[in-house]
Amino acid sequence: MSQSDGIFFEACAAFASGEKIWKDSFLSKCSKESKLIKVEVALKYFDEAIEKGRVEPTVFHHGFDESEVFSFRAFCLDDLGFYFDALEDYNRAIAKEPRKAVANIYYRRSLLKKSLFDYEGSLADLREAIRLSKLENDDNRYWNNYAKSTCFSSQTAFYELWLPTEAEIASKKRLPKEIIEEELKKIKRRKL
Repeated sequence: MSQSDGIFFEACAAFASGEKIWKDSFLSKCSKESKLIKVEVALKYFDEAIEKGRVEPTVFHHGFDESEVFSFRAFCLDDLGFYFDALEDYNRAIAKEPRKAVANIYYRRSLLKKSLFDYEGSLADLREAIRLSKLENDDNRYWNNYAKSTCFSSQTAFYELWLPTEAEIASKKRLPKEIIEEELKKIKRRKL
């Protein structure tokens, strides 16, 4: 086995560990603090998977789904309150043309942009999530079944629930710039 193959397998193992831990944190009924600890551990695995891809760029060319690792790392960063860092990873994931959970990535980025007071961007991403969720493909069939298990008729119906009214949009636009700037300063930034 070549060094490149070894790094590829290490990156895949780190990604698989991070994915398992993040999904467990998402589905578990433990305390918020316990969930966040799991998310922090998952984040370290995603960092490792991405770092191995940087050290040995052929890792991603061997079939490792770069968009998926950036998506999951964005979920972790988002969950931990590192919104600017999460936004960068959502953008990277989307730029890599994801094959899985595409509409969900746009939905999650929409929520994040709303937290960052980017209401137009948030609405655009939400509309894109709705559009993508209507496409016929295996990914959407999975998400539609998931939505039905949570009492929604479809994933599209879930996303549409989040569409703001014109009055909500207008009220958000009236927030004083100084308040927005102060709130943005409070958002944690990651130190690597």
